[in-house]
Parts: sequence; C-alpha cells; structure tokens
Amino acid sequence: MLSVVALITMKSGSIRLFIRLSSEDAAKLQRAFREGNLRALGDMSVKSLKDAGQWPEATELVEEPFPVMLDLRRPLTDADKQRLAAFLSHEKERARETVAGFEEESRGLLPRIAGWLSRLKRRPRLSAGERVAVGAVLAGSTLCRSLLDLLFILFPKLLGSADSQEGLRESASRWLMNWRSTVNRAAVVEDSLNAFVIWPMVTAVCVAVALLIFGGASLAVVLWAAASGAALAVAGGAVCAGVLSIRACGAGGVLIGTAFGVVHGLIAAHVGGLGGLANLTVHADVLTRTIGGFVGVAAPQLFGRGWPWRILVLCVPALGIASAARLMARPYEAEARPGPLRELQGALLGSLAGSGIFLVMEGTRLLSRFVGMEPAFLAAYACLSMIVLLCLFRLRAASMPLAALLALSYLMAGLLLMGAQWWPPAGWPALLAGSAATAMFQAQFFTLAWLIGYRVGGWRAAVLAACLEGVGGYIGFVLSRVF
Repeated sequence: MLSVVALITMKSGSIRLFIRLSSEDAAKLQRAFREGNLRALGDMSVKSLKDAGQWPEATELVEEPFPVMLDLRRPLTDADKQRLAAFLSHEKERARETVAGFEEESRGLLPRIAGWLSRLKRRPRLSAGERVAVGAVLAGSTLCRSLLDLLFILFPKLLGSADSQEGLRESASRWLMNWRSTVNRAAVVEDSLNAFVIWPMVTAVCVAVALLIFGGASLAVVLWAAASGAALAVAGGAVCAGVLSIRACGAGGVLIGTAFGVVHGLIAAHVGGLGGLANLTVHADVLTRTIGGFVGVAAPQLFGRGWPWRILVLCVPALGIASAARLMARPYEAEARPGPLRELQGALLGSLAGSGIFLVMEGTRLLSRFVGMEPAFLAAYACLSMIVLLCLFRLRAASMPLAALLALSYLMAGLLLMGAQWWPPAGWPALLAGSAATAMFQAQFFTLAWLIGYRVGGWRAAVLAACLEGVGGYIGFVLSRVF
C-alpha cells in the first residue's frame, strides 16, 4: 500500500499549486504511476509525475501563508478539509485582488493609449515620395503573392503543400455568379483581382517576351499582340469564371491568352504589320472573323509558307486550349472517379456543345438570304448564345429568372464586342475588340462542353469534352479554311 506524506503549498497570488514530496515518497509515487496503480489523488487526476523526484524539499516555507500538510496514509479528516477550504478561499481572494489591480492599472493605461493615438493623428502627413514608396511596397507584395499563386496552380504537386491544395479545392465554390452567403467575399475579390487584372498583365508580358525572342515584329505589333492576349484571357475567362472556379479559369486564361497572343503577333508581323492585318480582316466574311479570329482569317496565307508555319498555327493555340481545359479542373482533382464508361459518356455528351457553332454558321447563311451578312450573324448569334448561356447558368443557378438575367447580361456584353470590331474604322481598337469578341464567343461553347462533361462524368470527362470541342473545333475550322 502506498504511504505518502505531502505538503501542499502555494505562493500568495500564484495560479500554480505544488505538491512537495520527499525523494522516497516521490519514488513510490512514480513506481505506482508506472505500474498503473495510481490514477487519482482525491478528486484530482494524476497527469504526470516524471519530475516529482526533482522537486526540492519543503524546508523554506516562510512565504507560504497557509501551508497544508496532508497525510495520505489515511483518509482526509474534517480538520484537513477545513484547512484545505481555508487555503483555497484565501487564494481565491488573492486572485480577485490581483485581477482588480490589473483592471485598475488598465483603466489608467487607456487614457495614455488615447493620448498617444491623438499625438499620432497630429503627426505630419506622409510626403508624396513616402506615399509612393508605401504604395510600391504594397503593390510589389500583392504582385509577388499573385505570381506565387499562379505558379502553384500550374505546379500544385511540386510547389504546393497540403494546406494550399486544400485551399485550391475550396476555390471551386468561388465563381462570379455564386452569390450565396456562405461564400468568402474577400477571397472572391482576391481571385477576381488575380484573374482579371494581374494575371492578364502577366499574359501580356509573356507574349511580349516571346515575340521579342522570335524577332521580326515591330514595337507596335508587340504591344498590340500583348494587349490582344490579355484581352482574350479576360473575355474568355469572364465566361468560364462565371460558372467555374475563378482561380482555375484565370490561370487557364494565362496559357490560352499567351498562346494566341504570340500567334497573333507573328501573323501581324508577316502580313505587313497592324495595317496589313486590319486590311486582311476587313475583307474577310463575318463568320471567319468572329469564329476563326485572326488565325482563321490568315490561315490560307500562312499554310502557303511551309510546314513550320502550319505547325505553329495548328499546334500552339491547340496546346493553349488543351492546357486551359486541364487547369480548369485543378480544384476538382481530389474527387472520386465515376468509372471509365461514365467518363466517356460525359466527354461525348459535353463535346456536342460544339455543334452550336455549326448552328450559328448555318443560321447566318439562312438569314443572309433576307438581310445583310452582319445582321444575319447577329440574329443567329443572339439566339444560339442566349440558349447556351441559359444552359450554362441554369446548371449552376437554382433560379431560372436569375439564370435568364445572367445570360442576358453576358449576351449584351458579347453583342457590344461584336459591334466594336465591325463599325469603327479598322485599326488598333477594332482589332483588339475582335480578339475579345472571338474569345467570348468560343468560351461559351467551350465552357458548356466542360460543365456538361463534369456533371455527367467528373473532371476527367470535363477535360476531355472541352478538348474535343475546343481543340477539335479549332483545328477543324482552320483546316476548312485551307482546303
């Protein structure tokens, strides 16, 4: 049987209670604890006794106002309980006095803090140079963070951690038209700033650097191609991010914008600059200008320059489209696969969204028998685009009136871009509007294919459906212009 005599002490005002033991008693307690024979002391559970043997003997207790001696060899007597009650009551009172003193000191501290704040307010304002320096530091830190976020989305396994990958998965709930109260609004703003401001700037820089490396392009062409890639990334990304992760769509816009921006710059450099590209575009029919863009317009000339140009025109944009489809799936990669058959069904069903482009072309040709080509295209585009946008937003929004309102707003934006590329005099702004109009037109069918594939067969089916619609449709249209 364990036989221990303990002296319980506490310094006045302390929050720690000490049980001081002799070395012999400490050894007994340790042995009982290791053997599992000691679980509690009275109503207090024993957590650890590994340091009990190192405690000093209770010899100097002059500072202890109420030392309490307990003989654990027999049950606590009424006198022991009274001494313990007096001891604890005294220490509670001391604790109250300590808290009260702290509150009194805090009340005296508040006026001093208020005075310091008032003096701080009267300090002279920062000079213009200081404000510029502070703004530059803040802008630089925001830019660095945005670039690191982009690199992480591009290489999540290489650069990311478990927490960052979990954050990427959570971004699947943040898309532009998701107005639920559970969405983190600050995160939506940050994602939108990256996707539509900072990352398009990164796209423009990448396009400019690539064109300068290739050489042969004037400064005006380099600047226009950089702006074209950025405009394409913003316009196409706005459609995708309306129903899918803003972060993922913004990252995909960087790759697809860079790919098309570089090709646009090379085309402009080899057709006589921006003037030659504008002249070539003005004389093309409306379907080629809008559906195929500058690549579709210049495809017959480019294919006559040999295999390097053919590979460039076909492969670089196709690679950008496929990469964008893959990056859009980043937040969904942890989801379970529904099975190969289900994925194949989703890919095939999703790719059928591309047939809407064929319907726009046929509707334009049919209506052009009664009105001009451009009004016929606008009518066909408005009808088919409204249906596609309704399907997009209805798959993501529970309310049909809300889906209709969102579809109408995107349709109006697309029609404005169409008008901007046709009616102003052919030049720099019209060419830029043409790039954005083509991106918004194609992004509707591309995103619908991705979303249908995802709803049917998961993210792998979505990527395959978007590749079949986007890459297959792009290569098919370019080849149809050549042969």
